[in-house]
Amino acid sequence: MRRRDLVLDSGPAEITPQIRVIVRDWLSANNIILRGRDTNVLIDTGYVSRASETLSLLRKPKHLGSEPLNWLVNTHCHSDHMGGNAAIQRAYACRTSVPASHAAGLSG
Repeated sequence: MRRRDLVLDSGPAEITPQIRVIVRDWLSANNIILRGRDTNVLIDTGYVSRASETLSLLRKPKHLGSEPLNWLVNTHCHSDHMGGNAAIQRAYACRTSVPASHAAGLSG
């Protein structure tokens, strides 16, 4: 199977109005946005080198627009999933969660 056969969609996807998926390029974590009446959640932030692009994408009206981001959730602690955390936290002052099994390795 060729790599291009694995790409299902190169742009943003909408599963339901409350779930938005930003499909990223090869080796980058996709970003999943859960939009709620009172709380918006982002799952995974991607590489630190792509943080400004992630912020720009989040600010598009079809994703978060001017809405707040309340919670950032990381599926696991690899750089392609949490590298952009600091930039997202600065921009949105959101709370952040990581899996408990990874948390001990994050404390300085």
